[in-house]
Amino acid sequence: MDAFNDLKRADRESGEGSEALYTLLSPMRRNVQLARRTRIRLAADIKERTQYDWFSVARIYETKGQDDQAMKAFEESIKLDPNYAKAWFYKAKLHYKLGQKDQAKECVNRVLELKPEWEKYVKKYLPDI
Repeated sequence: MDAFNDLKRADRESGEGSEALYTLLSPMRRNVQLARRTRIRLAADIKERTQYDWFSVARIYETKGQDDQAMKAFEESIKLDPNYAKAWFYKAKLHYKLGQKDQAKECVNRVLELKPEWEKYVKKYLPDI
């Protein structure tokens, strides 16, 4: 934020036309402010998260390679809704990726109890389970 304000101040003082640059940076500044507010709101609302929120958090952690945090978030999702097949499925995939085939198998069994029609996806993404 300081860089943005410095640029704006320098433009006013010099009159050299860097206005276009800070005009371009303005949306980024708003995005940073929004991200800060959102991060604060998410931290405050952690007890109000739904199983879908926890699932989304898990997927974000997973894409960042933060597998331990992803696993915990999948578990939170499942704790809130033990019948949430999608969370069970992705948790199985994560166990599989981590070489934890016994845990993956347990999750797959639960997935197939809830959604037997997902067997084709289990075979595709978890072939030797």
